[in-house]
Amino acid sequence: MSSWLWHELRRIDLPVVCIDARHAKAALSVRMNKSDENDARGLAELVRIGWYREVKVKSAESQQVRSLLVTRSRLIEIRRAIENQIRAMVKEYGLLFDRAIGSMFRRKVAELVDAEHPLKDVIAPLLSIHEQVCGEQEKLDKRIAALVRADETSRRLMTVPAIGV
Repeated sequence: MSSWLWHELRRIDLPVVCIDARHAKAALSVRMNKSDENDARGLAELVRIGWYREVKVKSAESQQVRSLLVTRSRLIEIRRAIENQIRAMVKEYGLLFDRAIGSMFRRKVAELVDAEHPLKDVIAPLLSIHEQVCGEQEKLDKRIAALVRADETSRRLMTVPAIGV
């Protein structure tokens, strides 16, 4: 059930139960005739006899924060993949450099791969994408930092050594 539907049903004061999908699937898988109608009957029967696990529906705010964190994580994966690809290509030419991320990484690559280097035309688009991904990640980092500053629990957690935003 979508969170929108959940909140609408709660608003009009209908009794709503949100059950664990894996548990319901296991219970419904023993039925012979698989159809939407039989599944609906089976779900109603599970609720009627109380043989279900209720799950908490996340708030819209919680879902938004989770989406923000998942997006940031994906951008980090993309950034690392591009960095690793560039490192591998540069390494094939015998060029090595220390670990670096973000603008420092782009600077070090630019120093190694000058205008006449055969990889210049191949690496330039990757560096451009890398710059864009880093910029978007920085924007998300600022939004996350603002959320953390507004949340007392998060601020308190950050007082623990090695715990950041």
